[in-house]
Amino acid sequence: MRKKENIEYWTLTILRIGTDDFSSDLEEAEFRFGRYNWELSDPEHDATRIPQGIVDVVRDANIADEALETGFTVEMTTRGDAGPGWTEFRSTVSMTAEKPWKSPRTLYTSPEGNSIEMIEILSCSRPSGRMPGKIWIRATELSDAVIFWAMEKGVFKPSRARQMKLDNWFEFQEGKKGPPSSEAIPLPGPSERAFRFLGGGR
Repeated sequence: MRKKENIEYWTLTILRIGTDDFSSDLEEAEFRFGRYNWELSDPEHDATRIPQGIVDVVRDANIADEALETGFTVEMTTRGDAGPGWTEFRSTVSMTAEKPWKSPRTLYTSPEGNSIEMIEILSCSRPSGRMPGKIWIRATELSDAVIFWAMEKGVFKPSRARQMKLDNWFEFQEGKKGPPSSEAIPLPGPSERAFRFLGGGR
């Protein structure tokens, strides 16, 4: 029997979509995401915008340019002594899944009032559990191995037919940008297995 891991640290890989090569703001940029390379999201059906809480984390890490170019890694931990560079998010509300086969979600909020949505990871040995009250998050640059993999798979490949929008040239003062929480990329909750984007078994 496989020994259960007590996961206090896990990650989510966020990759820039090459066909969205004119968005110059993190709030407007489109991304793909996955815990493992074989479960990379489909931009035709899945969310592509990062939540404002993660936008702040990326800017705090001073890697906004790198994120817009290739992407970034979201690191998450439940350790209270995470150290400098981490942002604390507190659980504010839990939402029961509408369908029995879907996982419950929990909303977490940063001290600045910006939020992220986290999905509870369920398994046969862990059908339901309690989500942590606090999570610490930071953003780091992608490893060279992940960048090379994404290049090989054409993730960064630009669209042949480029058509710019007006907001690529002008900044419109319409208040704060950012997608509604229901349309933003959700983050995975803790799991009994460590997430490794490259090399994780299927």
